[in-house]
Amino acid sequence: MNIASITAVSAAGLLLLAARVAHAAAPATRPVPATQRFAAEIAAFEKRDQAAPPPQGAIVFTGSSSIRMWGNALAEDMKPLVAINRGFGGSTTSDLLQYMDRIVLPYRPRAIVVYCGENDIAGGATPQKVLDNMKTFVARARQALPDVRIYYISMKPSHSRWKLWDRISEGNRLIKEWAAQAGVTYIDITAAMLDADGLPRSDIFLPDRLHMNRKGYELWIPLIKKRLEADLGDGG
Repeated sequence: MNIASITAVSAAGLLLLAARVAHAAAPATRPVPATQRFAAEIAAFEKRDQAAPPPQGAIVFTGSSSIRMWGNALAEDMKPLVAINRGFGGSTTSDLLQYMDRIVLPYRPRAIVVYCGENDIAGGATPQKVLDNMKTFVARARQALPDVRIYYISMKPSHSRWKLWDRISEGNRLIKEWAAQAGVTYIDITAAMLDADGLPRSDIFLPDRLHMNRKGYELWIPLIKKRLEADLGDGG
């Protein structure tokens, strides 16, 4: 092999090594691991926004399926406040961090209402991890929107996840304590969803015993709406 060939091979090797180093280092710059499991839902939101842009300065509700399954009724239930539903999948707080730049911040909301964390704990995450991710969410939201108000709906009790209730309650406790110091409004829906024996009510869930029926949402509406109207007025 002549000198020119050796030089070419060496250069190619160095380029390949550099590419591998760059590839290995890239994930460390991301705030959360990338995932594509909700890509279709997020793309659908963006397509809908292009066709009919939502108003800026509204209230964005985001998080997991308890928000997603509220559907179009959420906007009606919050009137005259102007609300946008951006709940997706069975999302976790890590998913919320991944997609907030696409389905929360672009609307420049005056307020953000979050329900998320329950799926984290069901998937094995610690209550502390839920808190840490919420801290990151709030920091990023305020960096982009310094005047935004942020609300956290407590993780709900349910028959399906009652065995996890101690861990879910611990997550709620951690977030409530932090929220009081961080200027985040904590909306506690727990008492409204428990019966006289301290167990999840049997009349407010779908057959899966996890997601709420309409009666369940009707328990949430006054608790959330009253707080929002007190802070924002009745015009959203």
